[in-house]
Amino acid sequence: RQLMVEQRTALANQLRSLLAEYGFTIPVGILRLQQQLPELIEDASNSLTFTLRRLLSSLWEDMQALNERITRLDSEIAALSSQQIAYRHLLTIPGVGFPYRITYVHRLSLGEIPQNRNHRRELKNGSRI
Repeated sequence: RQLMVEQRTALANQLRSLLAEYGFTIPVGILRLQQQLPELIEDASNSLTFTLRRLLSSLWEDMQALNERITRLDSEIAALSSQQIAYRHLLTIPGVGFPYRITYVHRLSLGEIPQNRNHRRELKNGSRI
């Protein structure tokens, strides 16, 4: 999952740099890129060339495929983790992202994190694992 997220981020950065060469800037954030890129590709009145539009469309499709794979993996991980007592407890902590919780429990089970720590407070405060 992490590799796919990194690939999506790299793809987003590549899309932004291509657009910047033509004077278009999209604010930081995957969601903003996903909202604004299709509009830029479809807008026939802007200065994007036909070739660049095709390239952007292709890269956009790659990003959509990565999004689908990430979402599918998140669902699978959530289903598996809901079956484990240790994971299920962490799912109840508000404000802590799902992948972060899973990584925390995994590292705890490997002994990389001492058992006697206040795990709930650390997760809520977003301390590094």
